[in-house]
Amino acid sequence: MSATFTPRPLVGIALTFIAGAALAEQAVAPTPHLLTFAAFAVLVHLLVRTRRELESFQRLAPALLYLAAFATAWATAGMQARSPSARAIEIGTLPPPSRLVLIADVTGEARGTELWPGRMRWKIPTRVIAISRDRGKSWVRSRGEAGVTWYAYDKIAPPGIGERWMIAAESRAQSYIPYRGRPIDPPSIQSRAEDSLRLSNAHGLRLVRRCLAARQAASRVLTRGIERNGDVIAILHSLLLGLRQEMPRELRSLFANTGTFHIFAISGLHVGIFAGVVILALSISRVPRGYWFACLAPILIAYTISTGARPSAMRACVMAIIYFMAPLFQRRSDAVSAVSASAIALLAWNSSQVHDLGFIFSFSVVLGLIILYPICAAPLTRRVERDPFRARAESRPVQWLRSSGRYIASLLAASCAAWLTSAPLMAFYFERFAPIALPGNLVAIPLTFLIVFTGCLSLLFGSWIPLVADIFNHANLALANTLIGSIRLLSTIPGSHMKVAPIPLWSVVAWYAILLLGAFRWHARRLGARRE
Repeated sequence: MSATFTPRPLVGIALTFIAGAALAEQAVAPTPHLLTFAAFAVLVHLLVRTRRELESFQRLAPALLYLAAFATAWATAGMQARSPSARAIEIGTLPPPSRLVLIADVTGEARGTELWPGRMRWKIPTRVIAISRDRGKSWVRSRGEAGVTWYAYDKIAPPGIGERWMIAAESRAQSYIPYRGRPIDPPSIQSRAEDSLRLSNAHGLRLVRRCLAARQAASRVLTRGIERNGDVIAILHSLLLGLRQEMPRELRSLFANTGTFHIFAISGLHVGIFAGVVILALSISRVPRGYWFACLAPILIAYTISTGARPSAMRACVMAIIYFMAPLFQRRSDAVSAVSASAIALLAWNSSQVHDLGFIFSFSVVLGLIILYPICAAPLTRRVERDPFRARAESRPVQWLRSSGRYIASLLAASCAAWLTSAPLMAFYFERFAPIALPGNLVAIPLTFLIVFTGCLSLLFGSWIPLVADIFNHANLALANTLIGSIRLLSTIPGSHMKVAPIPLWSVVAWYAILLLGAFRWHARRLGARRE
């Protein structure tokens, strides 16, 4: 039996693109020179692939593409770093605290925290239009993103998405303190409600406003019949709608200490389940398969916007769209290529995500699952496979037990691969080590799947028939209570989680190098056995 290897050039392009975006944060190079070099590398690549007299150089053709991707990412990240942004607004050049006035459009949902009874603090993402440094006497046009910390009494509603505001603010440049390549507190502008003036009720972003209005309607559907169960409602809203700010601090600590807090990030699991429910509805409606992508893509985009458009959700959305789009180009859908293409697309859109913890964790875990899952699954699934020399057919109960064993083995292998990939990152960034995360994910992931699936059914059918929403929500009440109780029980086990001393970066790199070396040897040995 001969073994075949499927080349995936997008993987190498994605890795070099990430390396180029990361290098741009450390070194600046002339953008025209980089783009010229990238175009030259692509041209030489095309010549090598099309000219017969250059066949001897075809082994170098992939390297030329990788160099082009590296140079393009370096140039793109450099241009984005020089474009007006939160730091390019030059807030940091003002002697802090400094008085300035902004005209800005609100681009995201305000997230509030109660400081004390009657007083709220709101975090508001904005897009700056103009800046005045002399208290509004003269204005300088600008563009870029800035976070506004807005203090108000609890009876005052915060700025809404699409509204344009004039904000008299104090810049807090000293709060931008790097910590291992990431900010502890991003650069923010602080203001009070009494120093702000709304200029326009609705300024663009109509799609975002409609999506968030739909999220509010969905939150009412998910709470129908279970309004008195605050913790369960917080779990449902966080898992299905991305409303993690509603979760009590005790629950946050509980899931964080057991290494299972990642289930609340809208990611591939949630988007995949949501896409499956949509495909089920399309199948029931007898929509031809050729039209599935045209129906699925807008729904996934709207769902991603409705859940806050966080990096993990955007990555999952882009990956799902690319995955389901492949048949339109007469290509077979491939998860590895879809992950690579989504990484390239997200970094091309915003290269600063290369240092975002959500981006790092998301793609690291996905690649870890792709590389390590077969290795972890092989010894487990071998124990539950049917004996090929068995002559008699197995009974139905035995077949059911064997199928259940395969599912448990695959779940354990996926949990083990994810833990091996994420454990060093958790120790490096958060100084936490949670051995209980492995059995914790065995409990949390299946329950999360059931909760999200049941919640999707509640939203799909309960929006039309309130009684159906009540039934599904009570089913989720039992599932969410089981999830909370199980995680709380696991957290009480001695040594389930611990705080560790800061670890150096080289140890994280060495950990991944050992994993990659072991995975390479395992796959090479497996290919050699197949050739024999």
